[in-house]
Order: sequence, then structure tokens, then C-alpha cells
Amino acid sequence: MKTQKVRVVVFGAAGVGKTCIIRRFTEREVPEKLHKLMQVEDEYFLNYFYRFNSKNGNAYKLDILDTSGAYVLPAMKTLAIEKGNVFFLVYSITDPSSFEHVCRVRQEILSMRDEKSIRIFVLCNKVDSSLENAYAEESIVVKDWGYEFIRTSARLNIGIMNSFMRVIPSGELIVSGHRRKEAMQSELGMSYLQKMKARRMRKNPSQRFCTYL
Repeated sequence: MKTQKVRVVVFGAAGVGKTCIIRRFTEREVPEKLHKLMQVEDEYFLNYFYRFNSKNGNAYKLDILDTSGAYVLPAMKTLAIEKGNVFFLVYSITDPSSFEHVCRVRQEILSMRDEKSIRIFVLCNKVDSSLENAYAEESIVVKDWGYEFIRTSARLNIGIMNSFMRVIPSGELIVSGHRRKEAMQSELGMSYLQKMKARRMRKNPSQRFCTYL
């Protein structure tokens, strides 16, 4: 069976529900209490793995990178943008300023990547918590940017599976999917940690025998 790897990077301001969206997809649940992603450099990211099997005999391995919205390390953010195939830009319908964050992140991505070589989706999350319709934001995303606009609710499981199914090529009929529980870190995460380890050793050679990973 042929396996195609797809790196999905999830960006968004703090508190918009990025981790809840991923956990709803990978674990079919949203924890009642969710700790914010650590802001120290070795814990900036969390990785999740998921595999789709299609009726055509193809397999798609999703490497999902969850990022911190409160503080973004330039080196990690740059690496994530360089290595990502698909980008989920998440904002909360209850926080208009979070859409401005999406606009800024989009500009950063386009300054580094050819728009034709990547796919970008905008997720309007927490639609269960507001009566707002988000038509203005949807118009910008669909008409001006040319991206798909997906309304989601991690709490009520609205639009979550639909969002991740969109990363699979159209025409593929998915027959099964499962999470790779044995996977701990992605190639993207390991690449970053290796760079940070090398930088530390250059600064302080006496620490070369210390364990960072």
C-alpha cells in the first residue's frame, strides 16, 4: 500500500481552540480542562499522527503540528512554515481580534512559501458559542483569498472530520482511519530539537554529555 505523508500545521491565537479541534479529531473527545501549550522552546509543539486508508489502496499519514498561540518562537515557526503541506488557520467567532491574527499569519506564510505549493484552510471555531454568522470573514477568505472557510465547534463536534478530510485529494473514498499511538514526535519536531541541541552545544561545549531529548 502506497503511503503519502501530509504535514498539517495548525496556527491561531491563544484560546481559539486549536488543540481541542485536534483532540476531537484524533481522540474523539475534548478534555474538560486543557493546559495551554508550554512556551519553552522544547515544548512549543505537540504532534499527533493519524492514518487514512482509501478504497483506491492509498494510505495518507497525517502529521499534525499543534502550535502555541500565546508565544511563537521565530525558529520553530519558520521551520513549521517551511515544512508544512497544509495549514489550518483557526480563529474564534467569539473573538474578532483572533481573525486579525489569522491575517498576519497568512501573510507570514505567503512571504515564505509559494501559494501554489501549499493548501490553506480557515477554520471559524466555537460556532456553538455565538449567534454571529461570520459572513464578513467568510467573504474575505473565500472571495479575496480563494480558500475554503469551514465553521467548526470542537465541543459539539461540528465540522471537525470535514476539516481534516479536506486535506485528502478529492475523489479518494476513505474506508478507515486510525491514530498512531506509538508515535511520539514527528520529523518536523525532531528536526527542530536537533537544531536547538546543536546550538546549545556550540554555546556551551561542556554540556555535550547532557541529555536534552
